[in-house]
Amino acid sequence: MNFKIIKKMANLSYTNNLLDGKKVDKIVKQLSQKDLKMYIKSLKNIENKNTVTIVVPNLLKNSTLLNEVKKLFANKKIILKEDRSLIAGLQLIDNDTIYDFNLKNNIKQMVNYINK
Repeated sequence: MNFKIIKKMANLSYTNNLLDGKKVDKIVKQLSQKDLKMYIKSLKNIENKNTVTIVVPNLLKNSTLLNEVKKLFANKKIILKEDRSLIAGLQLIDNDTIYDFNLKNNIKQMVNYINK
């Protein structure tokens, strides 16, 4: 099967920006193993485009942050993750773009600049 057709099938697997399990089941039953791999890859790409991940040092203090990010990315799913190694900052991952706003990485960059 052609990749364009599989990509269209992946797009049709969504109802109101949510993956529809019934549609996926119908599609999966008709695909070969090779086509199934392409279909899963297409679904992952769609999910990545529709998801923003926020990595913070502490999950407990971030309800206002979550509200502000929801305003910026109104039509995307927001995932909060905790990484205690971050110091006073956050990472924002939107599809393939990583925005890194934390003290730890800023200090590393300054040290690398000084050492050059």
